[in-house]
Parts: sequence; structure tokens; C-alpha cells
Amino acid sequence: MTPASFDPAQFDALARAFPAEVFRALLSSLATSLPGSLHRMDLHNEVGDLAGIGREAHILKGFSSNFGAIGLYEAVTALEAACDAGDAAKAAHLIGAVKGEAKLARAAIVERMSTLEGGIEGLEEARALLMGR
Repeated sequence: MTPASFDPAQFDALARAFPAEVFRALLSSLATSLPGSLHRMDLHNEVGDLAGIGREAHILKGFSSNFGAIGLYEAVTALEAACDAGDAAKAAHLIGAVKGEAKLARAAIVERMSTLEGGIEGLEEARALLMGR
């Protein structure tokens, strides 16, 4: 992920804003929600359900904004707009961009987590989930 695609300051601010157990729960929620949302986007796309794709994009927009995943945020925002506009071809194309940005965001978050481990106990499980283990 390029520096412009991830904001470590936003990630760090989120980590400081909550007690460690809440932050771990947020990371675990992201780790379990992200693959499911991407899979559901594919399913909705297969049947031409733009509203369903848009809902999943909206969910990921919240996660990406909170965690500082700017590239993912921009991709899901564009996808949501395409769905709202009824542009199925553009939405189908943007799902690929969202998947690419999701992969980059996951890697950037896992990398950034290593800088927090000294101050937050128990991040190993959330890291393993994010890495798909």
C-alpha cells in the first residue's frame, strides 16, 4: 500500500481511543467482516443486485475510514456511487479494485500492528485473523 493509501496516524488514533480489549475486538471484527463482505459482493454481482453490492461497500467504507485505509475507502466509495447510479458494468469493474485495495489494506494494518504490540496485549489473534490463518 502506498503511503497515500494508508494513514498510520488514523490507525494509531483509533488504537489510542479505546481500551486494548475493545481495539482487539475492532480488529477481529474487521478481519472477519472483510472476507465476508468481499464474498457477498461477488454473490450480489452474479445476480445483478446493485443494492446488495452497495450495502457491502457501505459497510467497508466505515471500516476503511476508521482504520485509515484510504485506498480501500476511495475504492468502496466509488463502488457505492456506481451502485447508486445503477451502473452495473462500472460496479463489476470496481469490485476488482476493491479486492485489490482490501488486500493492500490488510497488509498495511498487519504491518502497523507490529508497532503497537508493545502497548497492546493480545494482538496476535487479530493479526492471525487478518493474515487469514
